[in-house]
Amino acid sequence: MMTSSPWSWSKSGTDVKSIASFCLLGLLLAARAWAGGAEVFATATNVFAHATAVSYRHLNAPGAEQVRTNAQGACLSSNDCSGFVSYVLSQCAPRALASVQALDTKYKHPRARFYAAFFQGLATNHTANGWQTVADWRDLKVGDIIAWASTPRTNATTKKVSSSGHAAIIAAPPGAPQVETVAGKPHKFTTIRVLDSSSVKHFAPEVYPPLAHQTERNGLGYGNIKLWLDEHDKVIGYWEGTWWGEGKKEITRPSHGIALGFGRVAD
Repeated sequence: MMTSSPWSWSKSGTDVKSIASFCLLGLLLAARAWAGGAEVFATATNVFAHATAVSYRHLNAPGAEQVRTNAQGACLSSNDCSGFVSYVLSQCAPRALASVQALDTKYKHPRARFYAAFFQGLATNHTANGWQTVADWRDLKVGDIIAWASTPRTNATTKKVSSSGHAAIIAAPPGAPQVETVAGKPHKFTTIRVLDSSSVKHFAPEVYPPLAHQTERNGLGYGNIKLWLDEHDKVIGYWEGTWWGEGKKEITRPSHGIALGFGRVAD
């Protein structure tokens, strides 16, 4: 007596058609999301390549106004992390930007902590409002966006307390976890290369816009960040770099994340 295999097809062909349709839908959604990420990265690298003036600045202006371009194609990129990400999205994924903007009604572009909250609120394996969630850091691809809310920090110059966080565009897939000793204790990290606007000196190698002639991190650039992992390789914190230029403070250890999430444009 023959028993049916769990891998056998229905004789009617109905199951075959259903499975094929499901697989095709998955492939189409994946291709759409990948295309969105490719466009995000292409838009960001175009600004990097053509930026003749760069600075880190909290500019309360719509995303489309965070970067200015003259008739010759030269770019002025004067913004903070969320300002730069918002500019990129305004150019290639306006619906995705509008979805996050709806959370931050007091500012003209979404701040980093609102990107993080939005990503955390996305349903797993679901595409909606121009976004697809990335549930696992190991699935991050070039053009995806990472955002977190930071612990409160005091600016050494203005004495103002900031707790927004950071947002960045993934520039290379994450590396394998490695253990480092920090303050005498072992910590597990994955290192990820990003393109972002920051006042924090990232982990080497950093690369600055070639036409802007920068000698230190002050706005747009490439660099490495580290995500802090627990024993199960789940993200429990972040380490953006070694020096916080805006606050004039050394960063000697990672921070636990209040909220951290990943998003992939599927617009």
